[in-house]
Amino acid sequence: MKSVFFMLSFFLMVMTVKAQSGEKTEDGEVTFITSENVYVRFSSTENIRIGDTLLQNVGSGLKPCLVVTQKSSTSCVSYPLPSCSPKKGDKVVHRYTVSETASAAMENEAAADSTESQAGQSSIGNKEQESEKARESFEEKPYFTERIRGRVSLASYSNISSSNNDGHRAMARFYLSARHIGNSRWSVESYAAYLQNFVQGERPQGYRTSFMRVYNMAVRYDADSSFSVLLGRRINRRMSSLGAIDGLQAEKHFGRFYAGAIAGFRPDISNYGFNSKLLQYGAYLGLGSSGRGSRNESTIGVLEQRNGGHIDRRYAYLQHSATLMKDLHLFSSAELDFYRNVNGAASSAPRLTNFYLSMRYRINRKWSAHISYDARKRVIYYESIKTEVERLLDNDISRNGLRLGLRYRPNRKISTGLSYSKRFQADRLNRSDNVNAYLRFSDLAGIGGSLFIAYNFNQSIYLQSNIASIRFTHSIVENKANASFYYRYVNYKYLSFERSNPGQHYFGVQSSTKLSGSLSLGLLGEFSLRNGQNNVRVNTSLIKRF
Repeated sequence: MKSVFFMLSFFLMVMTVKAQSGEKTEDGEVTFITSENVYVRFSSTENIRIGDTLLQNVGSGLKPCLVVTQKSSTSCVSYPLPSCSPKKGDKVVHRYTVSETASAAMENEAAADSTESQAGQSSIGNKEQESEKARESFEEKPYFTERIRGRVSLASYSNISSSNNDGHRAMARFYLSARHIGNSRWSVESYAAYLQNFVQGERPQGYRTSFMRVYNMAVRYDADSSFSVLLGRRINRRMSSLGAIDGLQAEKHFGRFYAGAIAGFRPDISNYGFNSKLLQYGAYLGLGSSGRGSRNESTIGVLEQRNGGHIDRRYAYLQHSATLMKDLHLFSSAELDFYRNVNGAASSAPRLTNFYLSMRYRINRKWSAHISYDARKRVIYYESIKTEVERLLDNDISRNGLRLGLRYRPNRKISTGLSYSKRFQADRLNRSDNVNAYLRFSDLAGIGGSLFIAYNFNQSIYLQSNIASIRFTHSIVENKANASFYYRYVNYKYLSFERSNPGQHYFGVQSSTKLSGSLSLGLLGEFSLRNGQNNVRVNTSLIKRF
């Protein structure tokens, strides 16, 4: 029986190898390009599989260009390989192998199709129209699909002291991200906060008790997948160090390349409101590419900022992020000022004001490490601080920082980490050393819940601190409510005094409860004790998501 089974197996293998007789190709066309994906249309994707490579005709041959990640009946979503820069309308080729049996079946099917009646041909026409509608839906909807998320929160913060005046404040926050409203090209986003302080006793003249801050409020229009225009207040991630921009922003993609421009105003320095005197404008160019598990992006730009019509600052910047290897991630940025105006004498002498570099490396499944370094000089706005320019340039000291970290996770229930950071200057002022360590246990045996233990040590030229804490968190109602109990010990020692200050003890409980699917309530109560002084802190928050 066994010999018969092996003979049949060998016969099937031989027939399978023999059937692999033909290699065929089918042509497609690039119809849609976004910053990450390339959409390709075929007459049919029946022979295309996820992970297949599409080829581009270059010169006298074909070269790998796109890798398929999704597909419908007539279209594919793919990402470009680093060596390929497809454009809308480009022709691509899919190469595949078919068996003799499959070829014969297709020929028989074609012959049968040719003998169908007129009604049958009408049916095919209807199917083709349905296929065309499906293609259009597949190509347009992934980009112009409505996605609305939002959050409204109300919170109160109260400090009740046995020796000082009590303090109370309330805050309301609003966040909205409405992408492609009604499946259109229009989007809206906003983030704002309102703070109200309740102050006891007399208040100094001009003392404000309420603050309204609009951090983000903008309307965006996407002309297509490669060109967008935005109006309002928003931080541009291509120039993240610039901060919020009040005005107009535009960006255009050309395959892997992109270009953008901004024209608007800086928020007011004192109250973060709109200030028409703080004009700013600039432009940037960039190159980006992405693949499975990796994303590389480089941007270079120039910006000019003014105050009352006069140049306040003019500089160039560069930011770069990359996946150098599968588990090594790099980010770097730099700013180079090339304008100065001292006592009416303007010049374009370059001055490096900012350099930052960070790397994160996942050594293996258990170990990961990170390192970062930054060097910053005081940014000088020559119109905003005219009286301080000479003094600041004379003491043009670079502030430097170094941070190292290591994380170890032997299994899903245990993780620990250790980090060290150092700040220093050439004049030895403002230096500090900081050590932080933590240990986390999840799903504790027998009782469940998680335990988190942390320690922090910091020393500067005038202060030394030690902070130790422990927190236990457990679910009260599964996926509905949880509670945390914590203790924290804090000890500060001012190095200019020989006598050390007594430590301060904190005992607290914190809970979070889902009142409904999108409504949650948070409560925190904390008692602190120091030098016989008792202080109580009570926080509440109500959050509605939509």
